[in-house]
Amino acid sequence: MSGFIKPAGWSERLARRKADDERLLQEYARGEGAGRNLRPLRDWVHHVRQDIGANGVITKVELKPDGETVAWFYVEPEPEEQPAPEPEPRLPNVPVVTSVDVPDMPSRSETPTRSGPRQATAARARSLPTEAQSW
Repeated sequence: MSGFIKPAGWSERLARRKADDERLLQEYARGEGAGRNLRPLRDWVHHVRQDIGANGVITKVELKPDGETVAWFYVEPEPEEQPAPEPEPRLPNVPVVTSVDVPDMPSRSETPTRSGPRQATAARARSLPTEAQSW
């Protein structure tokens, strides 16, 4: 296998498939294969696994009375061959100002004098126009 590059996650997928193969063999041994020599079936499953690789899924195994070994399987497509999911369109993360605290602006009658700026009282602030300013 000199020029073959294994895709990412290949070894984990192969280990999971081999564990699934062993589970199938154990289930068969507890059921129809009880008391039978399962070595030929185990060897056949190993051979099939080598042929179908990590993308193959063995779904059923059987050792027929005449000694024939059978394994049913299918092969999933390579993960790279499956189209990548389309990303959802997203708006850029732009901060939005929902309210602005504008400091009280002195009115013309509150202009600074020689004695210093005067503060607006609450009653005086209520009498100021409430129109929004555009900048």
